[in-house]
Amino acid sequence: MAVLRVLLGLVLGFGITFGVFYLILDRVVQPPAQSSIPTSAGSASHTGKGVGTKPVPNKNKGAGNKGAAPAGKPPAKSSAPLIVALVCGALSAIYSAIAFGKRAYTFGIFSILGYLLDITWSLLNTMAGLLVWAPACLIIGANSLDSTDDSQRSGTLVFDKNPRGAGWVTTIGTVIAGNWCSHEETHVWQARIFGPAYLLLYGVSLLLNMLFRLITGQVAQIGNEAYYRVCFEDWAYTAGSTSGSDINWGMWFLWFVVSIGYTALFALLAAGIAAKITLLLILGPVGIAAYCLIRAFTPRNG
Repeated sequence: MAVLRVLLGLVLGFGITFGVFYLILDRVVQPPAQSSIPTSAGSASHTGKGVGTKPVPNKNKGAGNKGAAPAGKPPAKSSAPLIVALVCGALSAIYSAIAFGKRAYTFGIFSILGYLLDITWSLLNTMAGLLVWAPACLIIGANSLDSTDDSQRSGTLVFDKNPRGAGWVTTIGTVIAGNWCSHEETHVWQARIFGPAYLLLYGVSLLLNMLFRLITGQVAQIGNEAYYRVCFEDWAYTAGSTSGSDINWGMWFLWFVVSIGYTALFALLAAGIAAKITLLLILGPVGIAAYCLIRAFTPRNG
């Protein structure tokens, strides 16, 4: 059965990821085919009182015009979408084989949804966990724990030790180092929701919190205090438990909305830069600064 699970993971991982990435990238990268309207060499344009314009003879007749593409011929297709999709599909196949072999997922709606997000929208986070965090756990001698009902409901691979040291629990992608709990499960779903932007948003939020604590003169344990005020940590600490499986759904959705709003401020800034819209260039940074300033003076949730 283990071999069948691994084979199923290989097939599903490659097939789903390759198909999704290729279909999307092929539409984004490939230019639309240009249609051409055939014209007659001897046709004349008429202006005024019916006076015709004589067709201009082709003085380069016979020169070949070797550098010109035939009219109406579609441009050559790029191979980039295929290459990227193949690479992503191969990485997803490896991850899926390992995850299925370890029974990381189960036949539950959230587990299945989590898997589909892990190998598509959140593939970057999944690969960070598989290629960076899992090897780091193995290097320090951590053991990969057997799946439980809790770890399967969130679709995670759990190790019993953390490279950061005893007492630490850290999640990257679907890999949890330390022990499973609903706090870490919340981080897994955050990565699935925010996709490729998640790790960047987390890092920028931490740095901004440190900056604003420095500006406001609150430098005691600046790194630790800044960490507890990252919006994703606010979300995980208020919604989840660090020692069990309970979830406070009211706080889960509250901080989900807050985190969406916080992320939208960065989107406004990016849009303002891309489109050169002054209003967005003002609203984005002002909103981010206001949020960081408020969190600098309000208590932490952890």
